Amino acid sequence: MHVEIRNVIKHYDSGAGRVVKALQDVSLSVEKAEFVCLLGPSGCGKSTLLKLIAGIETTAQGRILVDGRAVEAPSTERGFIFQDYALFPWLKVGENIRFGLEMKRMNKRQQNEIVEHYLRLLGLEQVVHLYPKELSGGMSQRVAIARALCLRPQLLLLDEPFAALDAILRQKLQEEMVRLWSKEKITFILVTHDVEEAIYLADRIIVMTPGPGRIKEIVPVPMPRPRTRTSLDFVQLRDRLFHLLQGEESWERRVEEERRGALQPILVK
Repeated sequence: MHVEIRNVIKHYDSGAGRVVKALQDVSLSVEKAEFVCLLGPSGCGKSTLLKLIAGIETTAQGRILVDGRAVEAPSTERGFIFQDYALFPWLKVGENIRFGLEMKRMNKRQQNEIVEHYLRLLGLEQVVHLYPKELSGGMSQRVAIARALCLRPQLLLLDEPFAALDAILRQKLQEEMVRLWSKEKITFILVTHDVEEAIYLADRIIVMTPGPGRIKEIVPVPMPRPRTRTSLDFVQLRDRLFHLLQGEESWERRVEEERRGALQPILVK
């Protein structure tokens, strides 16, 4: 799916007669089957922007178009994965994954084929009869992803899906995410505050300013996949993004100083 965000403004009423601006004049285009990360500090409006694309919230001004159609409400074409998994605790794994298909009144044979496909794809066959409370964080997140993919969305929106996981598990699921994206060929938009996660996953990284959120810079990630986190290209891009987020000197100036020998080059130890 192609996503077009045009001059979007979003604000909230604080409840004390004060308006809090979340997003200010955001414009962005995301191509079909592209993997984009929204990167920025807490409170920069990146999760708000994701909810606007999903149709969970509405803009104050501006428009969001998906495949040329204005977003006015949630749709099964736009899958959404929450940070806290949002699994139904009273349903087993298989039932959680099947839930959306039953709401669509799909026949049982089709349901079984789709559920079994995503159980295999995400390595969940052995936990299909367990309840969410019996799962690890990583397994819970896989179930949430399987449940979203079962509805065959053309756009998958992910709100910091790995933030609560330990570093090793986070990296493993990032690898799974790249594999899924390559296989499913759908558009991914992922919110993160983790610089390395953004570089590892994205075709482009949308760096946002502190609130009210604006787009500070759009950074392409030209590295081929699979990406190595210790490669010089990876480390240099990580350094550039940290500079953008911290508001320090421009990356271009730093590169020029390194070229002239004014700074030591970044080394991978």
